[in-house]
Amino acid sequence: MSISRDPSKAPSLDAPTFDAADRLGFRIVNVLVDSADESNAPLAFLVATPGIPSVGEFIELPGGSACRVTSVVWRTTKHENGAFLLVPNVGAKLLSPPNEKSPA
Repeated sequence: MSISRDPSKAPSLDAPTFDAADRLGFRIVNVLVDSADESNAPLAFLVATPGIPSVGEFIELPGGSACRVTSVVWRTTKHENGAFLLVPNVGAKLLSPPNEKSPA
């Protein structure tokens, strides 16, 4: 998983992770998590997943935080190997602080 807390920069994905996701039949998903608190920077990460989260579903983050999916937008991007990709961008809102249980 590639993580970025800089809203002006997208997280990068290395070739081995991209190739492993391809071999497993997984999709690469860009997840953008907005904090309910203005003092926290947005969190963006790329992750390989067998499915795309739907609006209303929960994502449990490392450290115990949870977020709720608020949108799914497909965007085109160019991979370092030159291929154009259609990548799902999942928008989510942070719900709980670290160490608090995620919703059931």
